[in-house]
Amino acid sequence: MEDFKKQEDSVTFTQIQSKTETEEENTTDKPWSWWTKFIQILVHLPYPIDYCRQQFNLLKEYYVGNIAQINLIDEFQANYKSNDAIRWYSRDAFLYRLLNRALRKHNVELLFLFGYFVQDLYRQLTHEYEQFRLVHSNNSIITVYRGQIMSHNEINELASCKVTVNNSFFSTTVDRHLATFFFNSLAEPDDEMQNVLLQIKLDCKLQSRPFANISHLSYFQTEDEILFTVGTLFEVGDVVYNETERFWLIEFKLIYDESIEDKRDFESKLFVRRTLKNCVNKLSAFTLHGLRDVESQTTVFNKLTELFPHETEWLLAAKLKFQAEEQRLNGEEEFHSEIILNYEQAIKIWQDYQNDNELNCSIELGQLYTSIIEHYEDEIHERNIPEKYYDSAVNHYLLALEKESSDYAKMKIYDQMRVIFQLKMKPMIIDDEDKYENSSEKEQTVSMAVKYKELYIEYMLKFYPSNYIEIGRTHQYLAYLYRSVGKIENASVNYEKALNIFLQHSYLPQIDVEHLINEIVDFHIDDKHDYQAALRYQFIKHEYIIKMGEVLKSDDVNYQKHSIADSHIQLADIYSLLHQINLSSENLTAAMNLYNEIEDDIGERFHKEEKLTLISEKRNKLTNISFSNRENGKRLKKDTD
Repeated sequence: MEDFKKQEDSVTFTQIQSKTETEEENTTDKPWSWWTKFIQILVHLPYPIDYCRQQFNLLKEYYVGNIAQINLIDEFQANYKSNDAIRWYSRDAFLYRLLNRALRKHNVELLFLFGYFVQDLYRQLTHEYEQFRLVHSNNSIITVYRGQIMSHNEINELASCKVTVNNSFFSTTVDRHLATFFFNSLAEPDDEMQNVLLQIKLDCKLQSRPFANISHLSYFQTEDEILFTVGTLFEVGDVVYNETERFWLIEFKLIYDESIEDKRDFESKLFVRRTLKNCVNKLSAFTLHGLRDVESQTTVFNKLTELFPHETEWLLAAKLKFQAEEQRLNGEEEFHSEIILNYEQAIKIWQDYQNDNELNCSIELGQLYTSIIEHYEDEIHERNIPEKYYDSAVNHYLLALEKESSDYAKMKIYDQMRVIFQLKMKPMIIDDEDKYENSSEKEQTVSMAVKYKELYIEYMLKFYPSNYIEIGRTHQYLAYLYRSVGKIENASVNYEKALNIFLQHSYLPQIDVEHLINEIVDFHIDDKHDYQAALRYQFIKHEYIIKMGEVLKSDDVNYQKHSIADSHIQLADIYSLLHQINLSSENLTAAMNLYNEIEDDIGERFHKEEKLTLISEKRNKLTNISFSNRENGKRLKKDTD
């Protein structure tokens, strides 16, 4: 802690609780922030039983002389139980103040200090969340409010972004008036710190990070409080200043969060050490790409070593892997030898644990060899990768499957094995359109990728409903694999399954559905030469875009016009292939009209001028075809006469 206090730019205990410091830290983050993923790791770590008791001396040192807080710490130390987390959080005491400031400041060391409490709070809130959703199953739409002081800078950031997440626990109320109770009545529009009312629309049916009414568990049970966990995903709506009430009104809307990971990705029912390993494996430079400073990285791994001193060696292997990923992200080829060295040192460490069935490190060895292959292909662009890396990755995954008793873990291994064969396919590509050279090796490689993808679906169905979106994405990838080796009917079946699943999820990103249908349309044109089928699927896409425009009324109107116009262009192209020139022309006219409606000042965003030029060229081409057809008809009639 002494070293921690010496860091001038980090948040020490003293800086966190400074009585003179203004509330300038943000309460929101970008949705891709590393912080949310880092918190997810913390809430699943298997903390040592006596860990929380080791921290009380540090708290008492900080609050020395503050009898009231010392008494609260003593009470906490004597009486705290995991199911009291919400009650303690809601008290106006050391936990609430220190924890939220540490969260807002992205303070890694302090979050480890409170990690066990954040875990208890998260678990209790998750339990309440399930009850809350049941209560609101018939009337799922509710509105809550949060009043706070916010800097002009954060207000401007929110006004310029479409989505955001909260970076600390987030208290709200259903009472709009109560939310404004603590506003600064003297605040002026030009002041740096502003009164802000967040108006948050919730649909309790959406997949989200946990939130719930905690009134019955709160220390102050008269408050009607809805508490959100860190990292809840919101769409940002209007950001306007209310001249009458003298505060900023910012509209949030809860949106479907596809990034939420299954707790089984972290927790093992059989082995505590496996849970630890699963959590540590989430420390990837590719997912925690905001954790770029060496000091914070060192703090993370040092704290893990302090918490779990008996696992020091393989924690070093995880750190070496993280460093290799960090160097790969830097994208400089001079790091190539160092990257390979870090991976190989990590492999050497894990090899000493191969007989440790509790850890089943064959999974990590397979992942490390896979990472080496990815580095050669993606950063070095090397096509002649030593076969030993592919063989080692596959053999270690097969060994991991033999040792594994959990069907869920087997499911994850099957998905990772698919990656090996997908990587092996890359050097076989002969052009930029993902066309493959014809060879028996290619067919065998694709066959193995298909095998493990189908096993992945088989095992997913043990844990998830048949319309689970990842099953749909897997069918989409299977269609691509079958298509690459000319198995047209297999591709067609998997495309149809993928589309049926996608269309059942109204909250799936619109662009994902559009991309899938574009693939299907291209497949029917290029591979099956079935233009009527292509037209049918293009109409499905067209109707879907119109429907989504009606459902998502708050979305960008110009984007919807752009999407519908592009669909009209694609319909025109298919009608042209079917020699239905008039219908093709009608769709081009509709597309042109929609692009002309897009405001000129944002037209560049949608390539408006390029699209209008393209439409004009296509219309001219149709005119020429129509003229040619008429001339041919006249000649035919003349010859007949």
